[in-house]
Amino acid sequence: TAWIEGEGLNIQAVPLIEDGSGSKATIEIEWRIKPLGENRSELSTSLYPHRMKGRSGLKAHLFFNLKMKPMWVKYWKTLLKGIKHHIETGETVTENQFGAHSFFSAQTS
Repeated sequence: TAWIEGEGLNIQAVPLIEDGSGSKATIEIEWRIKPLGENRSELSTSLYPHRMKGRSGLKAHLFFNLKMKPMWVKYWKTLLKGIKHHIETGETVTENQFGAHSFFSAQTS
């Protein structure tokens, strides 16, 4: 994990699930925060699943669209619930407060 001052955060994570090959693959996630004015920012992320490196064709396309993309969408929805909760209440979000995620949580929902 590395904080990039004025830009955002890079995280390298090892998902807690196997990808079907018998091994666990790392995923790099880049977070970028861009100020848009007073009390406004833009948050963006990029996901780089290393298991996909060097793969192409139908198998890679199916794996990404049927497995990775839905998991990423679920992760984002949970994350946004946590950000909204923190902004509205000022409370710290606890682990799995808005649901566990099989990529990043020891407990899955």
